Amino acid sequence: MSFLLKWLSTPKWPGTDSVPGTAASNRLLMLPKALYKEHRRSYKASPLELLKLISNERKVYAGQGQRVIWRCRQQKPGQFTVLYAVIDNSAESLLVNGWQLVLPETWLLYSVLQPETLYQVQSAEQYWAWLSADQQLHTTPVRGLMNQPQYFLDAIGVSYQSKPTVLTLPQTHETAVINPLSIDWLGLSVWRSASKSAAQVPWRKLMLATGIIAVGYMAVLSAALTLYEQRLSAQVAQLQTEANQVFNRQQQLSDQMSILQSYQQFLQRFPAGYPVLALLAEQLEGQAILQSVQLSGQLIQISGNAESATAVLATLSQQAQWSEVKFERNVQRIRGQENFTISMVYNGLKEQSVD
Repeated sequence: MSFLLKWLSTPKWPGTDSVPGTAASNRLLMLPKALYKEHRRSYKASPLELLKLISNERKVYAGQGQRVIWRCRQQKPGQFTVLYAVIDNSAESLLVNGWQLVLPETWLLYSVLQPETLYQVQSAEQYWAWLSADQQLHTTPVRGLMNQPQYFLDAIGVSYQSKPTVLTLPQTHETAVINPLSIDWLGLSVWRSASKSAAQVPWRKLMLATGIIAVGYMAVLSAALTLYEQRLSAQVAQLQTEANQVFNRQQQLSDQMSILQSYQQFLQRFPAGYPVLALLAEQLEGQAILQSVQLSGQLIQISGNAESATAVLATLSQQAQWSEVKFERNVQRIRGQENFTISMVYNGLKEQSVD
C-alpha cells in the first residue's frame, strides 16, 4: 500500500489553498464533522456475508442520492463493527473529479486520540472528544450548556479533573500516520464523474483508478472467500445467531409498541398533557425514543434511549420552552444505546399538574 499512499500525496482539508478538481494530488479528502452523519453497527457474520450486509445497509442510508462510505474493524472471529458516514450533498463541491479517498475527521480521531483523555478539538467547529478504553468515541459541540467540559463528562458518566488537551485537526492530519487497511480502500473510495466533453475525459487516469479499485476489491473478495470456506463447519451456529438477531428485532418492535400504547393511555387519562408530548415528539424526532414522561406542575422528567444522550440534552437546552435542563442520573449505555433521565422546567405550562 505504500506506493498508493505516495500517489495520494498531501491530504486536502476544506478551507486550505487547495482547489477541488485542480490538483491531481488531492486524492485524500479530510471531511469536516458538520458535513456527514455517523452511524455504528455491529454484525455477527462471515466475511462474505458481511459484504452483503454492508451493501444493503448502504442502500438504506443513501436516501436522496447521498454518498455513503464505511470503515470495518473485526472485534473477534465472526464479529465485526462497521462505521457508516452519510455525506451531505453540500460536500459534493469538495470532491475532485474521478477517484478519491474520503476520510471523516472523527474517524481520524480513532488513531490520533489517547484513550481516557479529554480533548477540545479545533476544526470547522469546536467540540469535546473522549475516546473510551473500549474505543467508543463521544463528541459534542462546545456551545450552550456544553461550554463547560465538566457537563460533557458528567453526561457520559466520566470523572476527570485534568485540563483538556487542545487538538487542531488541520495541523494534526499533516503529521498523523494515515495508513488505511486493505478493506478501507474499498469502503472509503468515492468516484465523482466529471462533466466534460469526451475529448477532455482523462481516460488514462480513469483506467488507472478503476484498476486500483478492481485489484483492491478482488483482494478483499478473495480473502473473504477463503475465510468463509474455513468457517463452513460453524454454519449451524451462525444460523442460530441470525435467528437470535431476528428475535431481538421482534422484541425491539414489541417494546416500541408497548411505549406507544403507554403514550395513548397517558393521553386518555391526562389530555392536558398533549401539548407537552407533542412538543417533545417534534423536538426529539429521530433523535430519541422516550420510555416515560412525568409531569408535576411545570417540572417535567423524561426517560428514554438515544444514540447520544448528550445530543438530546443539548437539543432541549437550546429550546425556548425549556429551562433548567439537566441529567437526573448518570447516562448508561445499553445495547448500543444511551439510557438517560432528564429533568427540566416547561416555561409554557400554566396551572397544570399531572402526577
